[in-house]
Amino acid sequence: MNAAVEVSEVSKVYTGLLGGRPVRALEGISLQVGQGEVFGLLGPNGAGKTTLLRILAGLVSPTTGSVRIMGLDLARERRRALTAITSVPDGGRGLYPRMTVMENIQYFAVVRGGLSARDLRRLELEAGRWLRFLGIDGCLGRPVNDLSRGTRQKVALVSALVTGSRVILMDEPTSGLDVAASRDLCAAIRRLAVDEGRTVILSTHQMDVAQGVCSRVCIVSRGRILALDRVPRLLQLFSTRTYRMVLEGNLEPTEAEALRRLGHFELVRECGQTTVTLDLNAPTAFYDAVEILRGRRVPIRAILRQEPDLLRVFLRITSAGGGDCDVPGSTIG
Repeated sequence: MNAAVEVSEVSKVYTGLLGGRPVRALEGISLQVGQGEVFGLLGPNGAGKTTLLRILAGLVSPTTGSVRIMGLDLARERRRALTAITSVPDGGRGLYPRMTVMENIQYFAVVRGGLSARDLRRLELEAGRWLRFLGIDGCLGRPVNDLSRGTRQKVALVSALVTGSRVILMDEPTSGLDVAASRDLCAAIRRLAVDEGRTVILSTHQMDVAQGVCSRVCIVSRGRILALDRVPRLLQLFSTRTYRMVLEGNLEPTEAEALRRLGHFELVRECGQTTVTLDLNAPTAFYDAVEILRGRRVPIRAILRQEPDLLRVFLRITSAGGGDCDVPGSTIG
């Protein structure tokens, strides 16, 4: 794998916060992201995802460790390294609302790249290409304030792409977007990687986004990596035998306790029926669960097998205590 980003033993400690006590945001993070890869950072609030993105963007210096962007050391070759990486603000917050789309794109290109007036025509052609790529070429002359949140996010992305940066950082790119806008943006991100060979590193709380767009994900908690692997591999590793059983009436406490001993147990009561979700630990546990229900004459209306998804993987890993977590075959930090 040709690495676009290499992070080696990066730690970050903030001092002077919380009454002077040091706060360790990252602890010994090491990872590589390949060129043309969409890489996801997952974790609860305060896990360290945004701190890591800020370090990659050159906004925060690590306390220890090193970062290389397209082979360039961020500390020793800072200026050249930062020309290869660009951040996209969440929801297009960095854009100037009264300026048009093109004026925003020109402004950020000039500020970032020191472009001369001679380059602006070439920039306009390049911006038009990316706007068409993202399906928003009709908004070129419109003020940003008149655009939807999803379109503003795409404009912010174009402002990053026209600089020629090979690595794009996105912090919660689909936050606040409706389903259609989120779907369109995810499709655009996938095309960036596949058609353009750009590397995208994004953080997200939305598991369906990570599962749908990322080739690999890194699950972070309390500044440490708990798991790092390809999405299909994580789904395979954590593919439990999960069933939803819809029952008439209620379960007795003894029945619920017997089912709970078979694996992870969730119970919802509504509209005169009970829905039990079971993550079963042993191959025979399904038959044991059915026998428990039949033996106590609880009518079963439906039994559904659930496929594993990234949300369940995330919950299982992070519920291991936020510390050490044994994930066979994955990279563990």
